Amino acid sequence: MGAVGPATSMIDTLSRLTAALERRGGRALGSASACVTLVTVGFATTRTLGAGGDGAWFVVSQALWVLAVWASFAGSLLGWGASAGHEDRRLWTLFSAATLSLSVAGTYFSGYQVFVDPAGPSTLSVFDILGAAGALFLGWALFDRIRSTFRPGPAASTRLIDAAAIAVVLLVALHALSSWMLAGLDAGSVLGVADLAYILVGILVIVGVAGNAAGFGAYGWRAWQVALVATLGVYGVGVALWAIARRVTPLTGDPAAEIAAVTVILLAHALMLVAGVCRVLAGTSAGPERTGNASSHPDRPRAASLLLSSALLGATFVFGVLSLRAPEGSLDAGVFLAGMGSLGALTVVRSGIEGFRAGELRARAGSDQVTGLPNLRSIQARIAEAVGTYRRYGDPFSVLVFDLDDFERINTFYGRAEGDRLLREAAVALAQAAGPRASVGRIGGDEFAAVFDGLGPDEALAAATAMREALHAVLTSAGLPLTASWGIASCPRHALTGAELLKCADAAQYWAKRHGKDRVVVYDPREAGKLHADEHSFLFETRAELDVLLAVVVGSEARHAATRYHSRNVAALAVLVGEALGLAHDEVRDLEIAALLHDLGKVGVPDDVLFVTGSRPRASEALYRGHVELGERLVAATSLARIAPVVRAHHERWDGTGYPDGSSGASIPLGARIIAACDGFECMTAGRGDAVPLSRAAALHALDQGMATEYDPEVVEVLISVVADLPSEGWEPQRRSLA
Repeated sequence: MGAVGPATSMIDTLSRLTAALERRGGRALGSASACVTLVTVGFATTRTLGAGGDGAWFVVSQALWVLAVWASFAGSLLGWGASAGHEDRRLWTLFSAATLSLSVAGTYFSGYQVFVDPAGPSTLSVFDILGAAGALFLGWALFDRIRSTFRPGPAASTRLIDAAAIAVVLLVALHALSSWMLAGLDAGSVLGVADLAYILVGILVIVGVAGNAAGFGAYGWRAWQVALVATLGVYGVGVALWAIARRVTPLTGDPAAEIAAVTVILLAHALMLVAGVCRVLAGTSAGPERTGNASSHPDRPRAASLLLSSALLGATFVFGVLSLRAPEGSLDAGVFLAGMGSLGALTVVRSGIEGFRAGELRARAGSDQVTGLPNLRSIQARIAEAVGTYRRYGDPFSVLVFDLDDFERINTFYGRAEGDRLLREAAVALAQAAGPRASVGRIGGDEFAAVFDGLGPDEALAAATAMREALHAVLTSAGLPLTASWGIASCPRHALTGAELLKCADAAQYWAKRHGKDRVVVYDPREAGKLHADEHSFLFETRAELDVLLAVVVGSEARHAATRYHSRNVAALAVLVGEALGLAHDEVRDLEIAALLHDLGKVGVPDDVLFVTGSRPRASEALYRGHVELGERLVAATSLARIAPVVRAHHERWDGTGYPDGSSGASIPLGARIIAACDGFECMTAGRGDAVPLSRAAALHALDQGMATEYDPEVVEVLISVVADLPSEGWEPQRRSLA
């Protein structure tokens, strides 16, 4: 019990300090950066002046070293205090353990050099073990971060290849530097086992940094993540070079190499303070930022990708030239040649994986996963193509929409597996019966469509009748035939646009279902779409309630130009993603309504909390997060209560660090997962607060970096594919102007 009081006091002090840093904002970051610069320059200067190991300059340099290592521990504590979520807290806990071990060991060695022997201890001690433990904690943190975000698949493979390529470049460059430092010396007589161990530690840290940088893309991170990667990368290089320099210096008599290497390590320690301050300023979210550094450079991801490719190509060329200039048969020639070959092979493999991934995404986005037929998006594209043909050449065509009768009962009574079997058999029978001039697709759970080139309503009626008979041949496990309700609309008789044709065909199909089912109906504006009185009453009531809720959303979003039309744009994207995922018509309709109402609860959030620049204080953040629960309660009080769980969960994260319930993975409603990804894309491309809107490519890249952490990976892949097929402008119902 005696340790509880001091620990609680320390945590309270840390909380007050992080709150003060949050209030100071950019000034705190500027002060930390200035301190890093002064300490680094001061150490390099005083260490050079005190190179002999005695005198005041040497003592000052050691004092600056102690200051830097404890600053790194302070930065880790700040990051730990501001961390949010299990993964974030574990990361900063490991960094705190690492920096504490390194700080204690560094303080001992500095004191030993000042008071006992400037050359340092000649034998191993417990402080050497502490230093090694610190390095192990750093490696643990890096590779644990890679493990926690790794998701097998083509995307992960390309990231591993990028990490391998970066590691190859760094390792070959490290070899070149070490060869230059060891020039004229016998490496075997210079480097001992301990030195090789330090070099190995540096290499492992470099590889871990490369894996994290390639896995997330530093240009899409928050500032603290960039600072953290820079810190560890600098530390890995510094440790590896110092292991060589500290043995070379006594042989050459020139301390410059050792001073440079030690200065690099000190810089890494000092940068940890900057990383901790940046983590505090980032607020309570640990994930990829939507409006931070990347948003001030909309094309940054594309430029960074091009820069990485160019740098690797340049490195391949340089390694090739160096291998030719090195003595034939030497180690240097072999290392440079191996580096050149490795980079070339990795580039070829990466290109193949990217091509496979692009083709796989296109195929998945354009076809139904159960039947293999074209999905709604492909049918819509086929209709648009037919409309273009009619406008150019006057060729008529017809659209057929049909819905399997009572199919939900089959899934209920016989199971999903039986339903999928019937869908696959029906798809084969329908495609064969439709003939070569028809394109048949599945556009919903139990809804299909077909496009008949060159056929008017009468010819389409005959073709649909043949398809109806073919469907009767598909039998359930109980021996009953499948039936459907069929609706036909033709261009130019009934409509001249794809959207209107689908609407007319759907109305005819609805009329057929309401008048006995298992029949084919050609659209008739006098009959199609009529509803019974009770159906009309139900839809009128739901529509009236929805209109009221939408009016509240529109009024809430109109409070600021940055949010006007936001929900409508999110809903438009969510519908496209839902259709591409093969959701049923009713599911897509509910998804659209949930997307329109997802920010309903913000009507209860004050303007000074809702519209802020930068991160919110903790109290304001809690008030802001309450909007999801308020939205849920408002929706639950209407006939739309079925979508209330989706409204509540649209800020949950795939890795479980979202709110309000901390749900993760598939436990989050699918509709909420779709809305979360579409909401993220819309916010990034529209801009929020003082952030510059991201380009489409930059926003998609940021979403890709959030896969398996913030967003459902499958939803993100479909969203990327859907957005890739949208026109460059004009897809949104409205795009607000920020002028």
